[in-house]
Amino acid sequence: MDRIHTRRMRGIDKLFRFHELSRGSQIEALYNERSAMMKAGYYYADESINSLFEFAKILGTKVTDFDINFYDATEKSYCKFKSQWKYKDVDWHEIIKNLSDTDGLFTGYFADVHLFRELREAVYEDNELNPNTILKRCFEAWLSACREEANVYLSEDYLESKLLSDKDREIQANYDKYAELISLAVQYGEDTATLEEARLSKENEIRQKYRQQDKDNELANTQEVADAKKTIGITWEDPPA
Repeated sequence: MDRIHTRRMRGIDKLFRFHELSRGSQIEALYNERSAMMKAGYYYADESINSLFEFAKILGTKVTDFDINFYDATEKSYCKFKSQWKYKDVDWHEIIKNLSDTDGLFTGYFADVHLFRELREAVYEDNELNPNTILKRCFEAWLSACREEANVYLSEDYLESKLLSDKDREIQANYDKYAELISLAVQYGEDTATLEEARLSKENEIRQKYRQQDKDNELANTQEVADAKKTIGITWEDPPA
């Protein structure tokens, strides 16, 4: 998404790029985007929960009930597992070895690794052998990792990256790069004119690149339309008066 609807003027929608908005409008746009993402839910919820279910099977049990809030740590989240009472014969070292063979990835999603790491720490470092206790620890580690990732997608940096076009991102990255260099030059009493010229030169280069891309895309679209008309027998001549 690189354009944002901000207001209606005389029945015509007025569109601005994100970087063209006032700071107040940018904050409003970010708030709306964040609210929409929270309403839609954690993007990788299904993959993460599947990882938890598969992990329970590997440990010889299953998930019986759960209620999870990936965004609000103040709300109670829980996961209930079928309790295991006969666990003295569980070969934890064999389970960990088998998981190690795939680097802790048993479904292919990142949440696997956090469950595996907590399992390994519980068994090898804390000498914990009770699967019920291990499952509780692993769930808490899993939930913490999922919440951390979910919050990344709500961060201002991530949301801004979604709202900026590729051209805007390149221009912003170029500005940030030279802003840092200019700040260092000022700190050491160096002249900044050359750096400012270099920044503007690079920015013009970026703008020229995207202007050319726009022209190329426009030509390609025109050619596609012409080819489509030719295919269905429509000519370019004006219709008779």
